[in-house]
Formats: sequence, structure tokens, C-alpha cells
Amino acid sequence: MSKEDLIKFCRYFKGEAENPWKDCIEALLWEWEKKWVEFTLKVYKGQQKMFLNEMLNEYIAVGLRTFNDTDDTPATLKALLFNRYLHLNKLPMKEGVESFKDFYDKTYYKKSPRE
Repeated sequence: MSKEDLIKFCRYFKGEAENPWKDCIEALLWEWEKKWVEFTLKVYKGQQKMFLNEMLNEYIAVGLRTFNDTDDTPATLKALLFNRYLHLNKLPMKEGVESFKDFYDKTYYKKSPRE
């Protein structure tokens, strides 16, 4: 997949070199999506592959494998969002599942202001 193909899955990152968002949460989401694109493009170059695999394994391990599996967000992007959400909120994995679902549905997946 090309960078342009991956960006189509992003709600906030549209390929810009500089973060255009002023709002804190939108700026964070832009950063997280940008990292996902970078990690996915470098998936066969060692460390990034390991990071994405670990995040996806954790995401699956806590029962999120089928969470909103009919939306257009790739599981690896959701896994990265889950990982960063837990880190930001200092939550253990299992305890953060329900609040992540709420965050994803109400904050991340809501219609992006740029669409």
C-alpha cells in the first residue's frame, strides 16, 4: 500500500508535514495517525513491524478484535489508537477497554471537522 492509500483511512492526518490542528485532542489524533502511516509503510523494517504487531496483539488480547469491525478503520490503526489512549490516560489494558470504546465512538470516529 502507498502512503496515499493509507492516508485515505485517516480522519485527521492528510499527509501534511506540519500539524494543522490547534485543538489538543485533534492534534494528538493527527500525530497518532501520522505515526500509524509511518509504521505501516515501514512494516518490513524491523522495529516498526514489532511495534505494530505488539499493539495489535494487545488489542486482540483484551477482546477488541471485532470492535467496530465494519467501520473503515484498519485494526492496526485502532490498535495504535488504543495503545496511545491507554498511555495518555495511564490506564492498564483491561481497565481501559470500555473507556477506549467510548473515546473511539464519540471522539475519534465522529465526523472529522475536515471532511
